[in-house]
Amino acid sequence: MADTGAFAHFTLLERLRGGGVAQIWKVRDTRDGRLRALKVLEGRAGMTAAIAALRREHELSSVVAHSGILAVDLPLLEGDRAGMPMALAVDDARSLRGASPMRVLRCLREIAAALSALHAQGVAHRDLKPANILLDRAGAALLADFGCAARFGEDGSLTGRSPYSASPAQRTGATVTADDDLYGFGALAYELLGGYPPRYPGSPDALGEVPPLQPQHPIPPALQGLVMSLLDTDDPRRPASMADVVDALRRIELQPLAAAATRIRAIEEAELDPRPSTGEVVRTRRPRTLMAVGVAVSAALLAGVFLWLPRYATEVAPPVVVTEKAAKPDATKPDAAVEARALTDARRAFEGALSALETRAAGIWGGEAFAVAKADGDVAVQVAAEGRIARATELYGLATDKLGAVAGRAGAALASQRSIGEHALEAGQPEAANQAFTIALQIEPDDAAARAGLERAGKLGAVLPLLAEAESALLTDRPLEAMTLYERVLRDDPANRTAQSGLSKARAVLGSDAYAQAVGEALAALREGRIDASRAALARARALRPGGAELAFVEAQSAALGVRREIGSSRDANLALEGAERWGEAQAGYEQLLSRDPTLEFARAGRARAAPRAELARRLDRLLTDPSRLVAPEVRREAETLLARAAAVRGAAPVLQGQAQRLRDSLALYDQAVAAVFESDGLTTVSLQRVGAIGAFRRKELRLKPGRYVATGSRDGYRDVRREFVVVPGGTVVVVEVRCTEVVS
Repeated sequence: MADTGAFAHFTLLERLRGGGVAQIWKVRDTRDGRLRALKVLEGRAGMTAAIAALRREHELSSVVAHSGILAVDLPLLEGDRAGMPMALAVDDARSLRGASPMRVLRCLREIAAALSALHAQGVAHRDLKPANILLDRAGAALLADFGCAARFGEDGSLTGRSPYSASPAQRTGATVTADDDLYGFGALAYELLGGYPPRYPGSPDALGEVPPLQPQHPIPPALQGLVMSLLDTDDPRRPASMADVVDALRRIELQPLAAAATRIRAIEEAELDPRPSTGEVVRTRRPRTLMAVGVAVSAALLAGVFLWLPRYATEVAPPVVVTEKAAKPDATKPDAAVEARALTDARRAFEGALSALETRAAGIWGGEAFAVAKADGDVAVQVAAEGRIARATELYGLATDKLGAVAGRAGAALASQRSIGEHALEAGQPEAANQAFTIALQIEPDDAAARAGLERAGKLGAVLPLLAEAESALLTDRPLEAMTLYERVLRDDPANRTAQSGLSKARAVLGSDAYAQAVGEALAALREGRIDASRAALARARALRPGGAELAFVEAQSAALGVRREIGSSRDANLALEGAERWGEAQAGYEQLLSRDPTLEFARAGRARAAPRAELARRLDRLLTDPSRLVAPEVRREAETLLARAAAVRGAAPVLQGQAQRLRDSLALYDQAVAAVFESDGLTTVSLQRVGAIGAFRRKELRLKPGRYVATGSRDGYRDVRREFVVVPGGTVVVVEVRCTEVVS
């Protein structure tokens, strides 16, 4: 941020989201070193209204102190920039689409509790969408972005809204009520459980009932009914308040207990008990007097095994089951230690396989096989707690084998997610494509096809309107306009099959039209980056039809491509400077780009990267140029601070680390004491600055750290003397003579 003013103590680190007027940045508060988020609005026009909106947002989000509401600070204003600091989250609820329903339910319950507290103060949020639900490091949900919030009874037409989560009353601009959030909460739950908001991708303002929720994973009927009742203002089952919603969600969370208890009983009753006296093998049930207590406790952990995807279960420590007569390992048996080691090895193998699969999002694609493997592992915990080590080891082994079978299907799951993503791209569904390719990259982070698909999904929102215009132009006998639009789409998304097919149709309709062919060649050459070929084709088109309506567009695109190439060249040059750790030059290069176009995001991000590195390099260089300053305590403290900052730098930075190492060497050298010999007359009392009195002597040797010193001699009846000397690091012995010889008259 600026060097002085309201934003002086914030250092920009990374842009998290936003565009246009408002952006959210990850920043470091230099006053205490904490990481924060900063909402920034820039622009000379409308700053008064912007700061007023931020103040209102701060006021409404602060009406109640609640752990489920994102904490924000008072807004800041400086020149043409306004901002609001807030707590930093690590993710938002968009990442929960397709997650374990138990995990989604936890998020919904936390947000419902926050909304209930907010409603108690007469405030409605009115913008309940996944992007406005943030997640902290512990996975807790935080209600954020109160830009559309309002007090009960206020005019509902004065604030904005999100089309797919706004209630019917909110869409008409009716007075603000709690019902706005009841409907919005239903829309939020609908999207998190089903992957898409109600009526997506059609018109959110369509009349009639909301289509039934199609959850991505099985959910209890009670949860399905709750969500649909919230989206139907006439449903008699609809909760009257958010407090009622909280109660309903808590009841739903308790429903799977019986299923978990049944699972444990089924496994335990299947255990075979050989009777040594007869050799007969029969099924037996062990005493359960206190086991019921353990089942009740462990059921909460296992609650999502079959009805839910199992990721949530790993967030809770496995309970210890108390049995009536638990058989403890007999340490006197020769194989007790061997059994214990085998159990430890089996448990570690299971936990390693489980962790690897969860990292690859197996909770989403692993299905019932993954859930059953996790359940068997949880039962192994219970059996081990009873002291049946061999049986627990066996269960861990079986569970690990099942996890191995799930891992063997990862390739098929990857292919499936890529296929889903490709179909979503072709169907014009960017959110679904983004979700599928994100899951694919969790399965295989280095998958190039998934990464390319994710990039295409990010651009799809911009090209869909162009595709619609092109289709309309082709249907209304405007093939040249359609061809131009399809070329624009292909420039941003070369793999778009709809645009490729449409372009072929448009060219076929145009047939032998020489002018159209020349324009098409010019556009195709532009798409491929061949500026000279594009200009030649454009010249032919201009000769055939000097006043052609398409010529100005092609010329503008050609000029824009030239500018993009120039900017791209500058970007590559600045990245090369960063790679060479010439941070000051890189910072100057990014500043020059921003002076031409302040909206260049890569230049903003590059400046944010380069500026602190450039400052760090300059300060290190100053100390290395004049290391004698290291004798001063305040300079040593500065050096230690700079070394800590250098150690925190991520990635390869050999030049910077070389500077840091030279500074460490200098500090070490200045820590090494050097011999200093003082000679006197035995009558003069000598004191040494930074050391103190060293007495009267004829010869004394001290070891002093490098630096500048002053020795003072005093003797009754004689004038004091001062001897200034320098101890050089690594130097030879310093000899200092201190005698008072001038008699005071």
